[in-house]
Parts: sequence; C-alpha cells; structure tokens
Amino acid sequence: MIAAESVLFLISTYPGIWLQGDAAGVYGEAVNNVWDAWHTIGYVWFVRLCTLVYNSPYAVNVAQTVFWVILNFYILDILEKTNKGNAFLYTVLLCCSTFPFLYLEMLAKDTVFSMGILATTAVLYKVLETEAVSGKDVLCLATIPVFSLLCRHGGELVVLVSCAATLAYFLVKHQKQQAKKILVALLWLLFVYLLVNVVLTKALSVAKNPSYVKYSTPMAMVGAAVAQDVTFSEEDTAILERVMPLEQWGECYNRYWSDDIARDWGKIGPDAVGRLQEEVDNNGFGAELLRINAKLLIQHPVIYLRAFFDMNSILWEFGTPQEASLMSVAMVKEDEQIRYSAAYTVTRTLAQFLDSYPLTRAVMVRGGVPLFLILFCAVILGIRKKALLISFLPIALVELMLAFTVPAQDPRYILPAIECAVLFVSIVLAKAANGKKRCMAHG
Repeated sequence: MIAAESVLFLISTYPGIWLQGDAAGVYGEAVNNVWDAWHTIGYVWFVRLCTLVYNSPYAVNVAQTVFWVILNFYILDILEKTNKGNAFLYTVLLCCSTFPFLYLEMLAKDTVFSMGILATTAVLYKVLETEAVSGKDVLCLATIPVFSLLCRHGGELVVLVSCAATLAYFLVKHQKQQAKKILVALLWLLFVYLLVNVVLTKALSVAKNPSYVKYSTPMAMVGAAVAQDVTFSEEDTAILERVMPLEQWGECYNRYWSDDIARDWGKIGPDAVGRLQEEVDNNGFGAELLRINAKLLIQHPVIYLRAFFDMNSILWEFGTPQEASLMSVAMVKEDEQIRYSAAYTVTRTLAQFLDSYPLTRAVMVRGGVPLFLILFCAVILGIRKKALLISFLPIALVELMLAFTVPAQDPRYILPAIECAVLFVSIVLAKAANGKKRCMAHG
C-alpha cells in the first residue's frame, strides 16, 4: 500500500507539483554548478547527482520516492518483528495521512531531511527495544540519515547527538558488541559530514551564508517589542538605528513571518539588509542584538515570549491563526509548465479533501496534533522502558532547533513530526491491543 500510494503521487505530476521559489533556485544551482551554503551544499549535491542521471527535477522526485519506499520496507520489517500488528497500523495511518506522499512530488530539502529523521528514529527504536543491532540496522543508520546530516543547517547535531546517546546507552549496559556497531555507523556519518562540509566545501570554494541570516528571530523579537511600544534606552536605540529607524523595526514586524524583518525580499528591504550585514560583519551588531534580546526577555517576558511562540506556532499550535498565511502544498495552483496525469485527479482530490476539513487540516498544516501525539507516546513508552526515550531524541532536537529558527508558517516544517507521530502511535496502539488480547486470553 505504501509503495502504491508513493508511486501514485509520483506519477501524478511531471516534473513535480511545484517549480517555483526554492525548488527553482536549488535546481538552477545544481545544474549550473553554482555552489553556496544557502540550501546546504549537501542537498545541492544530491540534486546535482540526480540530474546527472536525468536532467530534470523529476529525477529528484524519483530518487526520493525510491529512498522513501526502501525506508518504509525497513520500518515495516522491524515493526513486524518487534510487535505483531505494528506494521498494519503503521501502513494504515501513514497512507491516511497523505501529507508525506504529497511532498514526494516536490523538490524540497524538507522531504529528504524528514526521511532521515524518521530513519534515525526507527533504527534507534528497534535497537533499544530489542537490545540488538543487526547489519541491516547499521546499513539504514549509515545511509538515509545522511539526508538529515547534510540537507539542513543544524541537522548534523540532531543525527550525531542521537547516535552518540544510543552508543552511550549500550556502553553503560556493557553491551560492547552492540556499541561497536553503533560506533561504526556514527563514525561513518561523521566522516561523510566532514567530507562534504569541510573537504568538499573548501575544494569547491563554496560561498558561505551571509553572517546576518542567523539573527532572524532576534530581529523579529525586537520588532515585536517596538510594535508593542516598549521603551528602549538611548544606548539601545542608537545601536538599533544603525540598521534602520526604531519605528521601522515595528513596521517591518510580522508575527508569523520573520523574513519581513530579516531578508531583503521582506518589508525591511535591501538597503537596510545591506546595513545589517555591514554592522554584523564589522561592528559587533550580532552580539549587541542578542544582549538587547536578553534584556527584553528579562524586562518584558510576556511580550517577548508571546512573540517568540507566535513565530514558531506552526510547530505546536492546534488551530490556525486567522492572520497567518499558510503555505499548504495541497492547494497550489496548476502551472502550465507542469504536465498532469490521470493520477493527479485522484491525488489532488484526496489532498484537497483532507486540507478542507478542520480536523484533518489541523494534522496536515499545524504541528499541535503530531507534537501532542509524540509527547503522549513518549510518556507511554518511557513508562514501559526508559531507554526508549532515546528514540524520541531526534524529533525532540528537530523541534527545539526549529523553535528558534522557523521563519514562516509553512507546513513543510512539521513533516518530521507527522512522520514520527505515525510511527510512535502505531507502536503504542499495537502494544495496547496486544496487551488487551493477552488479558482476555488469561481472563
């Protein structure tokens, strides 16, 4: 069923359901050998390798669909071995969710990044549940998580820390053979990361990201304070006005989109962004901005925290704010550059149906439901076996990382949470069902 639905979505559009924005940008970089760190050099190289086989964005869609199907065969195998019924529930829940399949049609680093997180999570759950590491586990851990390692800034910390925690667990339990196998995968992942992000980056003279881009959220927090009529000291005002007049900070503030105040395509405009970059590079503005943020948090915690959680509400909120501009791929308009097959009628109808109803829409475009389910499953599985909490580390680190960096209300940021929620819910429900059957048998 999973393979069939994957192929159905893959063949519904050619060369993909979305050819604009970042999709067009990263494809253009890959085919023209333009190397920079904006989309991560690892993802650009993945796209480049795919296009060497077939020069079209569709090559990427095919490759990520193949990886997706292989990963799910692995997951179904381990679920069937750890608890009968897991595999069936997982298949049903995943196929009904639809959202992960929809992204197989799109050239986006989030698609493969999420696969890497799901693969890491599944392997860690299996080895911690069974207390055994097979060759298949090592192979899976050493391959698909490479996408998470290389295709999003900060992803290396998620994968390496999670693997290191699992290694530490087996060492503490004096299971040296299992620890050695995890160590092999961990060292391989570290080698790949250094090869791509150090050796390859230097060899290709990859252009670094502008230094100011890491300050999007602190910029937005200052904008929120100005919009709320917070009074700044003369010293802080003078510092902030090196970039733009204080009132402009408030005018550029957007509760749900930090790019408005931190990117040249936003309200702030290219002139102010140029001054921002100059100040960050040469005058220590980044450190001053963080100091002002700390001051705002201490003196105006309600304003600061409300603005912070508004910005990352896509990750945790159940409802959809009326002011938020959602970017659901299920509702993208048809494009004359794209060829639509007969399968598109089915996939489009299904995606729009799920996107139109409050309950299913809440799962597809807001992170509250998946996050709640993950937390609920963590409690249930943690009570049964504390070591299983380590398998929640990858998605926990992703959510924490995104809480400080998510720039927009884009559902692609909750894709890892949706996929991990499906995995953990199927495990918990299957265990509950099997436990009930055993009780009835003994009763």
